[in-house]
Amino acid sequence: MADIMPLPESWQPRCLSNHLGTWLYEPTRFEQAMNMYRSGQLVAASGNQKVEVPSLHRAGDIGIVRLSGSLMKAESKYGGTSTVNARAALRAAAQDKDIKGIMLYVDESPGGHASGTAELGSEIRRAAAVKPMRAHADDLVASAAYWAFSQAPAGTLSMNEMGEAGSIGVYAVVADTSKAAEQQGITYHVVKSGDQKADFAPGVPVSKEALGRLQADVDRMHNAFVSAVSEGRQADQKDIAKLATGRTYSAEESLKNGLIDGIMSFEDAMSLLQEDIASKRVSADRERRNRARMTRISIEKNRIL
Repeated sequence: MADIMPLPESWQPRCLSNHLGTWLYEPTRFEQAMNMYRSGQLVAASGNQKVEVPSLHRAGDIGIVRLSGSLMKAESKYGGTSTVNARAALRAAAQDKDIKGIMLYVDESPGGHASGTAELGSEIRRAAAVKPMRAHADDLVASAAYWAFSQAPAGTLSMNEMGEAGSIGVYAVVADTSKAAEQQGITYHVVKSGDQKADFAPGVPVSKEALGRLQADVDRMHNAFVSAVSEGRQADQKDIAKLATGRTYSAEESLKNGLIDGIMSFEDAMSLLQEDIASKRVSADRERRNRARMTRISIEKNRIL
């Protein structure tokens, strides 16, 4: 296996901040995860133990970069995949001379944190420019995971028969607890340096202006999401926008609407990648022979002259 050089631990986001901010996540599964957390069923690793999914595997001359579970910039004690480590794995696979092709494998991912998603997509495109790449998803590739998945070369995306893809969209939920505070006889005094500094502070009314700014942020991220998928899939943005309802699509629906290119098993996708590698090797050999032939012709021509 090629060496993976992740960022130093001191550079990795802390666990708490790793879970804050905007998420690009399939809504139903996000709510299920929150319910599991509230009920104590979602148990974190204890002590200094890390729940890390290895990002790079080897199968012969193929490097398999695996995205599994929730995607976040750093490792989380609740599991999932670090997009920082996944990017390092892609770079390692692209640079390793013994790896001839790259399989991007999404193993049931409902999405993840917005931070780091665009950078992961860019890394996928860079690796695909260096070596043959295919992308395969098993069971679910949604939201942030689909953003990254869609950046693999058009024509190479596949998933298993019972899989789902999509959930293209962004959403945010804020709670207005001012009525509850009023009923409890609690008054919140917010001291702030600017009009917008304490937007969505607990216990104070949520203003229409604050909601408008939040909507603008959601729209901006949604537009970036649609644009990235459109570019990756080589599709018209209007067509992708029609699919960006937030729902997931079955494998058959995803094939029909262009979110994927084929329905097959992971093993079949690997076989196709092996064919891609062999085809590139044949093309490279043909090009070398042509160059050698042209060199010989040039030498003979110079001798005659």
